[in-house]
Amino acid sequence: RSKEGSEVWASRGWGGPALNTWKGEFPFPEGRFETFSAKAQIGDRIKRSGKFCYTLERDRSLKPIRRIRDEEGIPVSPARVLRAYGERCFPMADHRDGQIFWIRPFERAVIDLEEFHIPASLKKLRNKKPFRLTTDVAFRAVIEACAERRETWICHDIEELYVQLHALGFAHSIEAWDDRGRLVGGVYGLSVGGVFAGESMFHKETGASKLCIVALVEHLRNLGYAILDCQQQTPHMERFGAEMISDENYSSLLSRSSPPLEWQSRPFPQQ
Repeated sequence: RSKEGSEVWASRGWGGPALNTWKGEFPFPEGRFETFSAKAQIGDRIKRSGKFCYTLERDRSLKPIRRIRDEEGIPVSPARVLRAYGERCFPMADHRDGQIFWIRPFERAVIDLEEFHIPASLKKLRNKKPFRLTTDVAFRAVIEACAERRETWICHDIEELYVQLHALGFAHSIEAWDDRGRLVGGVYGLSVGGVFAGESMFHKETGASKLCIVALVEHLRNLGYAILDCQQQTPHMERFGAEMISDENYSSLLSRSSPPLEWQSRPFPQQ
């Protein structure tokens, strides 16, 4: 870390991909930092070859970020998605190849994490430990599986935006794996301050997505989140304790929420 040959990966920092300039710091044992800046993209490797001398190694397997526009022709970036969630809006589409439009519901379903309830039948399944649960191991695979249905609101543009948000550390997934290593369930969502906006989930084995929700809620509690935003009410979410609230009350929840800890700062719960 403190000599020539040190390297970092461009993933988060000042400036970021919107400006196509990345800044970072290399640490030294005595507590000194050497600051650098580079024309970098997410996934690039920045290598220190000498004092104040850096080289950039680009991962050619990464595709360049494609310009995405909504149905009104307005560019949509990860930053715009984050701003929209802060204004209580979220993106949707009519089908897999559709264009993005924006929704701000008059009311939505949310779960107060202190009031989260696990149904008795799910507790029994949980005690059997039928799946291995992980987080942020297969984000794209989870969102693709969520979109694999006859009718979906997850268009290709939404998928790409959330993959970018995941790379930036804002979107996260929970995965369920069977004993053969197959991905059999999952859920993904977006961190918005002290609120986690659950986007979609899927299952290929009974109970897999529900156990992902249980693990997600436990992790959110450990990190200091207060609310799981379910957006739309469903019988499953209602059994977990989801209640409908007005847009005005949701706005108040967002404004009062405290920033949580970093996603990886606490061990992920082992069910």
